[in-house]
Amino acid sequence: MISDLRETTIEQAARRWRAALAALGADRSGNQQISHAGELSFLVGRLQELDAAVDEERYNEARPKLDALTERLAAMPALAERARILQGPTGQLAAAVADVEQVAATGGAAPDFLEDLPAALAAQATVHRLEAIRTGETTRDLAERLQTLRDMTLADARQVLSLRIQQRIFEGFRSPKFIASLERFRKAVSTSAKRFDRLEELKNSPQFDVDVLTEVFPCWIMRPEDACRMFPLRHDTFDVVVFDEASQCNPDQTLPVFARAEHAVVFGDTNQLSNEDLKRSLAGDANKALRLQAKLAELDPEGLFDQTENSLLELASTRDQAPIVLSEHFRCRPELVAFSNTRFYADGLRVMRDAEDDRGLGPAILVHELDNVPPIGKNKINPHEAEYLVDELARLLDDDRYAGLSIGVLSLFREQIEHIEGLVEQRCRRPCGSSGG
Repeated sequence: MISDLRETTIEQAARRWRAALAALGADRSGNQQISHAGELSFLVGRLQELDAAVDEERYNEARPKLDALTERLAAMPALAERARILQGPTGQLAAAVADVEQVAATGGAAPDFLEDLPAALAAQATVHRLEAIRTGETTRDLAERLQTLRDMTLADARQVLSLRIQQRIFEGFRSPKFIASLERFRKAVSTSAKRFDRLEELKNSPQFDVDVLTEVFPCWIMRPEDACRMFPLRHDTFDVVVFDEASQCNPDQTLPVFARAEHAVVFGDTNQLSNEDLKRSLAGDANKALRLQAKLAELDPEGLFDQTENSLLELASTRDQAPIVLSEHFRCRPELVAFSNTRFYADGLRVMRDAEDDRGLGPAILVHELDNVPPIGKNKINPHEAEYLVDELARLLDDDRYAGLSIGVLSLFREQIEHIEGLVEQRCRRPCGSSGG
């Protein structure tokens, strides 16, 4: 037992001595390497002083020396970065300045590098901007991030709105009139959404409190005519009404909604198409008869409220008020919106998508012209174009790059659309829907 203990003690002492000898060898080797490196020669004396203080157990003297060496070690990366900069083009700046000063003093010819200096300085801001764009996120990356943030915001908004609605319903249950009004509304809309007579009856009922609806559901999204059916003609029914796509809205449908709100916001684009169907249906004598019946010829001699001439947007634009222009365009790629931007907006739109943001699908616009196609006469079906289109559609559906994407096919004629639908269902075996008139 004693022999084992002594042997273990001796082994431990031997390991300590071996470690000390290895440290001494490394210390001497390190000092030699530092002394051979000219740029670090200033450290040799301090390292030797530190070694001597530690060997002689003068620890109070060794600690300040060690702290000083630690500070110099921390400064090494900054010194190395400065040396790297001075070894590059910036290091030649002092010599370039000296050359310029000498030329100015002697009146000699300007150095060659000054010929490109103005152009280089002028292009510096653009170079930095392009470099930031090149190394930054693409609009596709930004769009995906914005979509994620949008989904999160909408989810939070739905949850907040749901909790507020529940809170208002809970608080309203204390009032019998509140419960009765909410139940009447539930029954009116549960029978049939198109039973307008029930909504009219509900709106005019003295037992129904319309404020219950706006308290429980503060935001309503509906057509102008439905808003008039649902809510009574009262100026404080809504705090704010917002009209979207105002170039498609007719004054006669929207003005009654103005009378139900304290404030109104009109969104629209004068360069978009107006409601041509209404203009055609009320053209000629029918429109004149309506204007005479409503005495608009006397009340509105300029014809501002003539719905065959002016949309809600055009009517609102007559106010002496500067519009707020939304110039950022997110939807189309630059190639698609370039014509509209130049033709209608004087290149005033800021297109917020890259030309390279194509998902790898290639050019945004491709034109295919069919040669040697026989005339089709007055027939509204062009089978040759339809066959080519369906061939191209089948190719796209088999392309993995189009996986998860939707494809739209447009035609001016219903007969052509129906013909294409039949070919698609036969050859592609994919469901498709149509919309048109």
